[in-house]
Amino acid sequence: MGRRKKPLQHMQKLALESLALPDHVSAHRIPAREEEELAALAASLASRGQQEPILVTEGAAPGRWRVIVGHKRVLAARRLGWPALDALILPGRFQLELRVIEALQEGRYEPFALADTLRRLKEQHDWTQAQLGYAIGKTRDFVANILAIAQIHPDVRRYIVATANGHPLTARHLRYVARMPAGEQLAMAKQIIGEQLSTKSLERRMRAEAQRRPRPELIRVRALRRAGTPQAPGSAKEWRRYYRQLNTDLRRVERQEQREIRRAAETMSEAKERRRLIRHEASRKRNALARELREARRHVEPGGAA
Repeated sequence: MGRRKKPLQHMQKLALESLALPDHVSAHRIPAREEEELAALAASLASRGQQEPILVTEGAAPGRWRVIVGHKRVLAARRLGWPALDALILPGRFQLELRVIEALQEGRYEPFALADTLRRLKEQHDWTQAQLGYAIGKTRDFVANILAIAQIHPDVRRYIVATANGHPLTARHLRYVARMPAGEQLAMAKQIIGEQLSTKSLERRMRAEAQRRPRPELIRVRALRRAGTPQAPGSAKEWRRYYRQLNTDLRRVERQEQREIRRAAETMSEAKERRRLIRHEASRKRNALARELREARRHVEPGGAA
């Protein structure tokens, strides 16, 4: 059985007539190229039901709600004649968070601001990453990558913001900075900004670096085996030496394995012999007691010896 999913909190069913859409998402202004997408979404809702809630906040009048995320789901539900939709309600006090999420829906956002917003929403509403993705209309992987940016050290964040010069780093840049240990994040940020690396160039460099570097478990094994040796070979000669060392260690491990197997077999043989002797001795005593018991019964039963 799989792990039970955590229930989604702060969700209500709201009447469609109480939901207000922005003017640019009005049903009369849908571009022709989006009609097919809207029709497909309506067909999906009709066959599968509502899979993800919409996100709303208080509207201009009591009982009215302004849709933040899920405009197309509202339009599709109206076409189907549905009376209501499941919605997550974000109170009006979250004005900063609402502005950031609305900017995200329009395709523009500042990574640090979005990371802080998602972290606050996750903590205050006790949402999982998947549920947070439902709320903002993004995937769980997107949410995880953005939340990782919040782990960048504050000093590194201030450096990145101060040296942006009108060209801030993207979320994909910052994701690689966040993956580095705290002591190496600043050096990574300086390298990206100083060399003005694009995301593609950075990804190619990181992949090439990962291919040159041994896997972490091998690095740990080698560090424990030979203290003071470099963690990653840097030349073909060092790689050949590293290869020979690994072969030697592999043979050593195999020999140790065979020794342990032999010892275990010997121990098992000794245990079997001891078990046989114990059973034999117990059987002898049991037979002797049974004979004594039969002899005693002859003297206590009627008709037995006097």
